[in-house]
Amino acid sequence: MRRLQRFLVLGNSCYHRAVQSYQQQAMYSAANKTARRTKAALCKYGLDCRRVNVRHWSEYEHPEAHKVLVAEDLERSDATKGTQDKKTVLHTDVSQDQDGMASGGGTNSCGSLSGDQDDLGPLLEGETTTMQGSGSSVYTLKRFGGTYSCTCVAWKFQKGAGVVRTCKHLKKLRGEDAEAARLRNVVSVTKITDNTAIPATKRRRTDASGTTDIPDAASLDLEIALAHKWDSTKSVVGWMMSEKLDGMRCLWNGAGTLFSRAKNVIYAPDDFIGALPKGIVLDGELFLGRGRFQECMSICRRQDKCTKSWKEIRFVVFDAPCDQPFTDRLALARKAIEASTHHRLGDVVRVLEHTRCTGESHVHEELKRIEALGGEGVMLRNPTAHYVGGRTQDLLKVKSSHDAEAVVVAHVPGKGKHAGRLGALLCRMPGTTKEFKVGTGFTDNEREHPPAVGSTITYSYFELTKADIPRFPAYVRERPPE
Repeated sequence: MRRLQRFLVLGNSCYHRAVQSYQQQAMYSAANKTARRTKAALCKYGLDCRRVNVRHWSEYEHPEAHKVLVAEDLERSDATKGTQDKKTVLHTDVSQDQDGMASGGGTNSCGSLSGDQDDLGPLLEGETTTMQGSGSSVYTLKRFGGTYSCTCVAWKFQKGAGVVRTCKHLKKLRGEDAEAARLRNVVSVTKITDNTAIPATKRRRTDASGTTDIPDAASLDLEIALAHKWDSTKSVVGWMMSEKLDGMRCLWNGAGTLFSRAKNVIYAPDDFIGALPKGIVLDGELFLGRGRFQECMSICRRQDKCTKSWKEIRFVVFDAPCDQPFTDRLALARKAIEASTHHRLGDVVRVLEHTRCTGESHVHEELKRIEALGGEGVMLRNPTAHYVGGRTQDLLKVKSSHDAEAVVVAHVPGKGKHAGRLGALLCRMPGTTKEFKVGTGFTDNEREHPPAVGSTITYSYFELTKADIPRFPAYVRERPPE
């Protein structure tokens, strides 16, 4: 009888605890929704806040990653049975859409890309490693573009750029002191203020100087022009022909800000921005050189405005979006740049050279010449066409093999010599339900550590089948976010 009574008491206690936990979660969710709906003031404690009462969450807005961090605290507390401190290192929340580059710890704010001592070890650029979680999960840590990433939930659901994210697995890999020093250095270099808690969905953004008046790219009401592939059946006699640059596409708003193709702010150094002509919108490419795409993207995605890293970057202009024919727009861009008297003008910006196309043979000759120099291909522009955003037949690209982008939906296990690692990537074309496999073009390291599911890759192919599926697709690279 006594055993039965103890059993009932224990069961009743467990039941009430479960109900209390459920009620707390419901209160948390309802209060968070109320805060977002009423645009409540931001909690000054940010990700350090551990209050769970409804009134506090209804009066103050909190980052979405807060709930993940609380769960991480509880997980660590259960694993150590109360022997460790339940507080986490503060995760600074940078409110912007673009992932930035990590600064190195110590005095070298430019990290390993500057050519000095590498303060972001132990992994080298492009390397990955795995780490056992507190349970049965195994997480992958990767160093790419001057910063680290982790596949754990705590890292993924943190807002802000990768340069300011961290997690317990990254601290374990690099050491608590090294990771804390890196975060302190990022804050000191970028001069982050309390305004960084502004959610990324807000129209007002925060730059590295703490200013919240960065113009949004959407305010330009401009969509970047994108090229179709030239199939040699269309006559391009008299069109303007230039080299296809392999860099980061960007837009200069003429008022002090560079935007990526995805309309994210690019944090170029102040002396770089100062050399660009004011009062004119320019379309171009941030270019580091032929065959240096990954390095260029790594630098341009940083947020520390490191002048040393940007010393070789050039803004190569090939258009000035406005309601005029292309030849007139190109002349306007050249005139605006030549009128500038900035002492760094020649080291920062230039106009891309164009030549008149005389026919199909001229295109193939130019393509052969550029590819021999290590270039990517040729661009053709209709000289009389006005600027049109999106894909347009007035802008054509020519390459020896086609390339495109696709989203990774699954990893196909390898067989034979590739047993135990990646065999192929199952990919889906953007905006469609068509899926295909990419099984060639990988290095041994890429097969051991393939692009994550959900990431975007660039692949090359020779032609499309009748079902519009790429024939002989080959992996080129993982496309980093812009």
